[in-house]
Amino acid sequence: MMSTITHVFFDLHGTLIDSINRLPPCYQEALGRWMAARYGGDPAEWAEANRLILEDWASYVADLDLSGDDGLDQFWEAETRKLRAMFRLTERPYPPPEEMRHLVQAHHYPATSRCDALYPDAREALAAIHEVDDLPLILGVITHAVTGHAEGLLNGAGVRAWFTGPIVTSDVAGHFDKDADFLRLAFLRAGAAPAQCAIVEDVPQHVQVAVRLGARAVLIDRTGRYSPPDGAVMLPDLLELPGLLRRWMMEGRTADD
Repeated sequence: MMSTITHVFFDLHGTLIDSINRLPPCYQEALGRWMAARYGGDPAEWAEANRLILEDWASYVADLDLSGDDGLDQFWEAETRKLRAMFRLTERPYPPPEEMRHLVQAHHYPATSRCDALYPDAREALAAIHEVDDLPLILGVITHAVTGHAEGLLNGAGVRAWFTGPIVTSDVAGHFDKDADFLRLAFLRAGAAPAQCAIVEDVPQHVQVAVRLGARAVLIDRTGRYSPPDGAVMLPDLLELPGLLRRWMMEGRTADD
């Protein structure tokens, strides 16, 4: 029997957040200002250092495996390398080890919380879902980003208040990969069965995990490079999502009756 949808969990990067065009310049500027305020120097130099590091990011993480059992630890190591490189490139002295460990986690929110990096269609879709009285859906997030980064992105975009459901991040889940356990934690925190949840993602493998667990799933294919995944709906952007969710809700209510 088809269940009524009660929760919608969104991925962030590539689904709600334009991490290619909109986020990087704002992120670098905000991080540059924050680092300069704490450690001196020119904010533009800190921002340029971050840009150079991200341009060569593959070389910084070539020996790391974020998909392993210790993927979260590997992620923190990657972030440590990024910050140490920023100090080197700006010719600033490293902070003491304990402060560096704090900095690795603390810089995520100030680097994102001033950035409105939502795709325009994401804002329109979220507003449509939030504002319609007959669409009482609880919105949440499932992302491999860490909590400070995710909270910053939602606040920077001005949509945090619309997300009253769980914000499940890699540091909440305790590992980096968005596998079945990651999604089960989101369902558990929502107090909802998988069949009551819709997962909106831009990565086919993550969509397939959702389908296997019995959730509704939507693959957002902004680049037109994927084939429709089995058991899921594929959309070119988020504009058709509110209508799709409404249909699913109506189907579930009819089945319940």
